[in-house]
Amino acid sequence: MNIADIDKTVGLNVTQFCQNYTTQTENHCAHYVCHLLGLSFGYTCVSFKGNHGSPAASIRVHELFRQCDEVGPWGARPANLVTCLIFVTRQGELMDFKNKKFTEVPDKHVGVFTKAVQRQDMAAFDAHMTHAYQKGKRGIIKAYGTIPPLAAVRHAHHMFPRIS
Repeated sequence: MNIADIDKTVGLNVTQFCQNYTTQTENHCAHYVCHLLGLSFGYTCVSFKGNHGSPAASIRVHELFRQCDEVGPWGARPANLVTCLIFVTRQGELMDFKNKKFTEVPDKHVGVFTKAVQRQDMAAFDAHMTHAYQKGKRGIIKAYGTIPPLAAVRHAHHMFPRIS
């Protein structure tokens, strides 16, 4: 995995990495991660929209969660796991680590975490996610997932041709 390439993709608009499903009002976190990692399983941007302008990529967070070989609470992430997926949802939503099940709810997030490139510290990330996903007095829960073995990680300039 080329960490420098991943860093170049941060902040891109959906139209810069996919010509299949480009609705601007929706969260494309799983869509972005799956294009970046070359993951295409379950419900994809092509199956959703029927377009074929880009390779198909998965678009559902809970389906990505199931593809990870290992998942667990963020605080239990192995110290030697320097690059992984980070999942976030509201406190009280189901994250079943043993069976790799994640409740299909609208308030959830997935991203790529790496110790090599950190755009914000975890306190700032937690504050942002709490603001985005907290409902009432419930906080957030975080989990890690290993990069799925299906990942065909490519250099970002091949997956995202419009980055400089």
